[in-house]
Amino acid sequence: MKKRKTWLWVLGWIFIFPLPLTLIMVKKPDIDKKIRYLIIIGAWVLYAVLAIIGIATDSKSAQDETDKPSSSVSATEPAAKATQAPTETPTEAPTEAPTEAPTQASAEAPTERPAQPPTEAPTAIVFTDYTSVVDAGATAYVTIQAAPDTRYSIQVYYKSGAATADGLEPKTSDSSGFVTWEWEVGSNTTPGEYKINVTGGGAKASAQFTVN
Repeated sequence: MKKRKTWLWVLGWIFIFPLPLTLIMVKKPDIDKKIRYLIIIGAWVLYAVLAIIGIATDSKSAQDETDKPSSSVSATEPAAKATQAPTETPTEAPTEAPTEAPTQASAEAPTERPAQPPTEAPTAIVFTDYTSVVDAGATAYVTIQAAPDTRYSIQVYYKSGAATADGLEPKTSDSSGFVTWEWEVGSNTTPGEYKINVTGGGAKASAQFTVN
């Protein structure tokens, strides 16, 4: 429809603009002949230019109309693509944490505690010789046998309490385990039976003696 209107417009220009102007210029003898011809040529040149522009415009319009369906189709393609359901990315299975190897310490056998040597029973204290009966103011003695090279203590108990006489200090047994103590019984000691205690080396022993 537009193409037909364009040609009608061109035909109108052919019959209305150049041709009447040419006729008018021919019938104007008072205008110089050269000028008349220049006007006529100029009119036809202007007509030709306008005609070419009209044809080019018409061709462009026709081309635009031809391209419209393809552009509409291409415009619908993104919409069609957009309507397609997105492809779901497969969910990766969770990677299992590697099982840690047991430490070397746990694999090792428990350290055995060193066996302690059995504790030896203390050597018994044996009274080998002692003054069983003594007079007040006389000298008494005690000899024992026990562990060798071991320190021993002696306690003599009277009625008044523990004796503090010289010779009753702690002593160390000899290599055979013998120890001897000597002390003077006080002259004022009350007659009676009294007790002697010897301790050392984890052992203890007692004996009794009489003061006259």
